[in-house]
Amino acid sequence: MQTPKDIVVYLDNVEDASYASLLHYAASLAGRWQAHVAVAFVPRHPIHSRHAMFARGGAVTEMLKSYEQHKQESLAAIARLLAGLEAAHSITTELRDCEGQYGEALMLHARHAALAVLGASHGPDRPVSALTLSEGVIFASGSPSILVPSQWEKDRPVDRIVVGWNASREAARAISDAMPLLARAREVRAIVVPEPKIANLLGADPGTDVSRHLARYGVPVVLERLEGGEAGKLILSRSREIDADLVVMGAFGQPKITEFVFGSATRTLLAAAKIAAVAGAAAWAVMPAVEEARRRSRVDFGDLGQLLESALVRTATFAIVAWAMLAAVDFVLKNRELAAKMRMTPEEAKREYKEQEGSPEVRRRRRQKMREMSQRRHDAAVRQADVVLVNPTEYAVALRYRPVSAPWQLTAIGRDEVWPLQTRAAELGGHLRTGLEDTFYLPGGARAAGNGALVAALVQIARDAGREVATPDEARAIWGLG
Repeated sequence: MQTPKDIVVYLDNVEDASYASLLHYAASLAGRWQAHVAVAFVPRHPIHSRHAMFARGGAVTEMLKSYEQHKQESLAAIARLLAGLEAAHSITTELRDCEGQYGEALMLHARHAALAVLGASHGPDRPVSALTLSEGVIFASGSPSILVPSQWEKDRPVDRIVVGWNASREAARAISDAMPLLARAREVRAIVVPEPKIANLLGADPGTDVSRHLARYGVPVVLERLEGGEAGKLILSRSREIDADLVVMGAFGQPKITEFVFGSATRTLLAAAKIAAVAGAAAWAVMPAVEEARRRSRVDFGDLGQLLESALVRTATFAIVAWAMLAAVDFVLKNRELAAKMRMTPEEAKREYKEQEGSPEVRRRRRQKMREMSQRRHDAAVRQADVVLVNPTEYAVALRYRPVSAPWQLTAIGRDEVWPLQTRAAELGGHLRTGLEDTFYLPGGARAAGNGALVAALVQIARDAGREVATPDEARAIWGLG
């Protein structure tokens, strides 16, 4: 039987021992099959970090410089490990720098290999990168994939294998792809979970046919049937009980509404597996309305109950989808109808505004709301601040500890009290800012008509202190924006 002759390993970091486990696992298989190993290294670019967007000025340059240095160190570490594996297993290897590759470009490495080796699906603690696509590799590459959990024993032989069988074309493809491993195993368990939705595919004696198929290839297979409604959890539980070295399954993508109603064994295994798993390539498919439509001339009345049950389940699924679509359309139409009823004419809006503006109670409540909003913004700013200054005296004291060349800026939120602080900041050489998000009032207590009036007042304060407003180019130079 033909064995794989080229293996691709996906990596995105060398910060923990999991990358070494992947390479040792792939090298062990390659040494057994005399195969070539290619490593597709996808460095974690800063663009994927949620903190990168806050970098400004020189920090951006330093961040990119640190990224490039880390990438080169990672490539060097992988190259050193590959050199040792070449000597230990008598294989050939290559290292590919896949910086900037996404989607189809990244998947081509798997499509041009007989087998892909990668880590299990990303969890909440794993940083986002272009390689947090474990399931995407399975669904899109067209090649079989082995998912190796972190901290997997690098020299552990593949002697005990579990095959998850549901009679689907994906499961059949997975068995065919894994046959070189199955034929060399000491023990193979074919596990069947006869769920109602696949009862017709499994037949009257679930699992017997696939067991005979494996036995013809010399596979030491033992058939097990497990009862329950969640195939993924049952297969994982049984695999742990027998201490399996590998789980062979067909990766099957299905519509989200079907996965919500029935669950997904594929997703369960990929999300929770602590055992290496090989999965055949899968295609997105929608289950037909009647799975039993094979154009048989007669129906066995003994299977009629199962056929009706299966048809009813699928009918209920499509009914839920149709109901959801109708509900969405009805929501949009009703929302538009309500908005039309609630919309005021220009005359009604003018009259209401005039009535509200003339009521002292309304004006009082409006001022109260504005004070509450200002207080909330003030409290939020205080929680994030390193230093809180409450009067001009403390303001001057705090400035004694800043570097002489460091630019600084005042942000003051409030009412009348913000303007003395702005005046003092201008006198001490600080930069100023204002806006309706900081205050609604001008010096003297008059209500500002907009941001323009506030900026004009701040410009006057700066000039009274002997300062001139910077041009856009001067502002960029001050803050180091290039």
